[in-house]
Amino acid sequence: MKFKAGVLVSLLVCMASSCLNTDDVVYEEDANAGNAQILTLSLAHDSVPELAKAKFSIDQITGEVYNHDSLPYDTDFSKLYPFADSIRVKVTYTTVYSYAAMRAEVDTLTWISSGDSLTVVPNSPIQFNIYAAYGVKKEYMLSVNKHKIDPDSVQYQLFAGDVPPPSPLPTFVLPEPLPACFPTSNYSVVALKIGTGEHAVEQIMLIGGNSDTTVWATQNGGQSWLEFFSLNASARLPKIDGGNAFAYNNEIWCINGTLADGEPNRQVYYSVDRGLTWRIKPSKANPPVNFTNAEVRVDAEGRYFYIIYEDDTAGGNTVWRAALNSRL
Repeated sequence: MKFKAGVLVSLLVCMASSCLNTDDVVYEEDANAGNAQILTLSLAHDSVPELAKAKFSIDQITGEVYNHDSLPYDTDFSKLYPFADSIRVKVTYTTVYSYAAMRAEVDTLTWISSGDSLTVVPNSPIQFNIYAAYGVKKEYMLSVNKHKIDPDSVQYQLFAGDVPPPSPLPTFVLPEPLPACFPTSNYSVVALKIGTGEHAVEQIMLIGGNSDTTVWATQNGGQSWLEFFSLNASARLPKIDGGNAFAYNNEIWCINGTLADGEPNRQVYYSVDRGLTWRIKPSKANPPVNFTNAEVRVDAEGRYFYIIYEDDTAGGNTVWRAALNSRL
């Protein structure tokens, strides 16, 4: 039997669709047309360069889209308001055959395609919807997280609770004879472990005190001492008598005490290279008052440090508890 061309095409279509009604036919090319998932999302604005660096995670189950690493505390969004639709949004999604884009809406007003924009308020989630073919919709909740507190500020407060016990002093011997600029009193002892396993060594440092050389170090218990003296004058720890040096935040901090000119040290000096070079923390880290010959203890978790000093007016010890915001 011979079929005309038109009849043959109709028969093949009927066989492919099991001769269902026209409304029931599902073509293979439309099998994924209901996929409304986005694959990536990024934000950008010329006045907020930090946005372009933010990496957004997408939870396809809950629909949450967020930057796990919050934007810096000082990220400035003020230039964006009160203007609406000011932050550019770029999304990628599963392309389904002839559907080159899905459409999205925010509060039924803003349509998102690659490069469109919307209003974003830090730490205030907004909902947007992605539409695939045939009106299939998936809801997402976008959160642009920004640090609410300054991670580089230190909170100081009077404390009346239990303080951690003092750390045992490391064992070491002093050089004989003592060098002329070796400290003999009012210095701090800081011990750091360098390396791991059988190759680990303990570096002991004497910091500050009644000496013009502010850092001495040994890695063999005092059999030999090295004078730390940076050739860069701006990277040296100044002479500080009666201050407190301690390990904190993977750094060495030095606070309190009296400077060479007799003025109290109100700044926080810190070293990231085991006491070789020193820098000054921003003023937002400074203690509220100066202490001389106080004691500093750090808790086991490394979150808080405690400044303990004898207060004649209080009839005993007074304690300040402090923490870098980023440690909380």
